[in-house]
Amino acid sequence: MITTDIAIIGSGASGTHCLLQILDHLESSSDPIRITVIDRDSQFHSGIPYGHRSGPSSLLITKLSDFLSHSELISFKDWLDEHRDAILATSKLDRDWLDRHGDDIRHGRWEDLYLPRRLYGRYLRSQAESAIRRAAERHAASVDYLTAEISDVIPQEDGSAVLRGDVLSSDGVSTIEVCALRTVLSVGSPPVRALSISAETCESSSAQPAHQQVCGYVDDIHAPTIEDVIAGIGEHLESVPSQQRRILVVGGNADALEFVLASSTLRQSTGASLSALSPRGRPYYWRHERPDERPELGAVQALLDGIDEGVKPTAREFSLAVEADITDSIAHRTDKATVSAIMDSVGQVIGHMDETELAEMAGTYGLRISNLLRQAGGDAIDLLDAASGESTVTFESGRFVSAIQRDGLFTVSVRNQDAERTGSDPLPQEYAVIVNATGFEAVSESRSPLLQNLLRSGVATTSCSGAGLATDCSFRTAPGIYVLGPLLSGFNHDGTVVWHAESVNRIIHLAARLAPLLVEDTVQRRSVGSTPAHAITRA
Repeated sequence: MITTDIAIIGSGASGTHCLLQILDHLESSSDPIRITVIDRDSQFHSGIPYGHRSGPSSLLITKLSDFLSHSELISFKDWLDEHRDAILATSKLDRDWLDRHGDDIRHGRWEDLYLPRRLYGRYLRSQAESAIRRAAERHAASVDYLTAEISDVIPQEDGSAVLRGDVLSSDGVSTIEVCALRTVLSVGSPPVRALSISAETCESSSAQPAHQQVCGYVDDIHAPTIEDVIAGIGEHLESVPSQQRRILVVGGNADALEFVLASSTLRQSTGASLSALSPRGRPYYWRHERPDERPELGAVQALLDGIDEGVKPTAREFSLAVEADITDSIAHRTDKATVSAIMDSVGQVIGHMDETELAEMAGTYGLRISNLLRQAGGDAIDLLDAASGESTVTFESGRFVSAIQRDGLFTVSVRNQDAERTGSDPLPQEYAVIVNATGFEAVSESRSPLLQNLLRSGVATTSCSGAGLATDCSFRTAPGIYVLGPLLSGFNHDGTVVWHAESVNRIIHLAARLAPLLVEDTVQRRSVGSTPAHAITRA
């Protein structure tokens, strides 16, 4: 059994920023803190969004200037400047993107670019490597890596936990156990919601998920990587008559847009067409903001005016106001400007809510508001507009209900936006491929073995939002077990409300709050054990 002081499960943005903050809070010691970083993927410090599982054409959904806080932005830009020649020469980024923005890169004009997400992953890895090296040099900590999928976390009477999981190797699957004094769950979001698919089965296709062997159905665009998925779809399409090579992407979120863009070469090489299915057809935010666009904040502004007059807003009122203004602005094609203006107002509105309403934001209304305030822009929209103009990408409106595969083609039933929940109609076309790019599962319904076991055993419970795990004010879901990242959805303590914890800015802020608590807890635990603790928290 492996023993460690702190185990960090998941090494994406949440796990990496947690590690960076922990290392920053440790001082020299004759007995350094032992940290084990565990991830199911062999590429650490990137996670799905910022690593090899996303394609080279996957871009940030905001300009760099809006992606990071000022201090982090300066550090990232310095790194970009230092590595600009390597960036321009790399084969692991989209060549068209590099050609479009070569002049900006050479002159260090980064702020207005929608950067390839892999660049931030590379930056995170370099930051982690430097921090680990410095911690080792001053004898503050040692960091080890373990590639494994943890499926269970079992608390022990002394407050430690045993982590059990599987390690994949060329020899097959082996079980591993790690005993950790303290554990951080930074595993990211649950899997996407499963689609109802009835289909013929086939023996093998690299486009298929392991758990649902259906020819032409992709359940996870990042398993194992989006490039592998697209290659598998290409192989499948080659077996389909050219006139039947149609792909349906279900969803209108960032993953859906990522797949649409990443599949450009696939569509060209196979002659396939692609349709994206979302409730209103083309998502309203999949467009550029017009130069003359002005925000429409009738309902939200009325709420702000009431605050100025001493009226405390409710979470429900804010949600309804946002929905009203977004609905109106969509009709007038001013939604891009309106979304930005509403986002600027969020802090002011929740700053005047009482504890009851903050709990309502954390549990119910915050997620609704976030769903209305989605963003996309830059190169992604340019490429989407071009594909739409060429009719290789089209849009269908409706909510996915089910799909049945007959003779290799899927008939898809959808429910229109205003239809009764029991009614559905088939789409006019049949599809050779269906790609699942819907939203995430609720934690209580997740297919993740780790989440299932945590909830089944009673080690953890779901948060009030149903999208995360319940924690105390110190981010603990159980003694010695901490949570960071998207699973903090529903957090509401000491005036901090979290309903969406996927932005890097929010992750950095939360990691900075968690790290000193975790370090102090770990030091105290070591001090009552057989090994004296020498690490201390910085003042």
